[in-house]
Amino acid sequence: MNIYLARHPETIGNVERRFYGHTDLDITEIGKAQRKLFLDKYSNIDIDVIYTSPLKRAKDMALMFSKIKNIEVIEDNRLKEICFGDFENKTARQIENTMKFEWDKFINKDIDDYMFPNGESPKAFFNRVIDFKNDNFLVDKNQLWICHSGVIRAVLKDVLELSNEGQWHFNIPHCGLIHLEYSEGYLLLRGIDNGIEELFRNE
Repeated sequence: MNIYLARHPETIGNVERRFYGHTDLDITEIGKAQRKLFLDKYSNIDIDVIYTSPLKRAKDMALMFSKIKNIEVIEDNRLKEICFGDFENKTARQIENTMKFEWDKFINKDIDDYMFPNGESPKAFFNRVIDFKNDNFLVDKNQLWICHSGVIRAVLKDVLELSNEGQWHFNIPHCGLIHLEYSEGYLLLRGIDNGIEELFRNE
């Protein structure tokens, strides 16, 4: 059984380097091109079901892919990005200028012990993502999950037994494809294809 993880296309929030976990921002023109290439490049992968975050940047790509494959799309809130609460849709500079005390707590505190104000803690976020993974990785279906970089990092952290620091040693590309295979009781990392994002790196 195979699980494929895909990150949504580039958004305005990525370009402007905003904290925008639950905020639904439009994808950029580059994002639209990335999405088209993703649909063309991976349309031949063997999958039985698509799971998606309900956020538009992920869901739109999932619905387009489902039309090509003529298969079901299932939305699940556990695949949403972390909720940044009062940090939502702000840049680091904006947060530091308007919420300095909270920003200092964020950058100086152990990440597992931090709670985004009126948002979610990284620990709670990790637990909800892994709850979804545990509900689905034993289902005997080849799956595509279209979601977010934080979700994919959480899955890799769990599967590869990484530390908090170790999870940042991966590039999670827009519209790339991470391939996991369930074999003999283990989820194995089979590959990370970031070729689509590489095409746009110098633009």
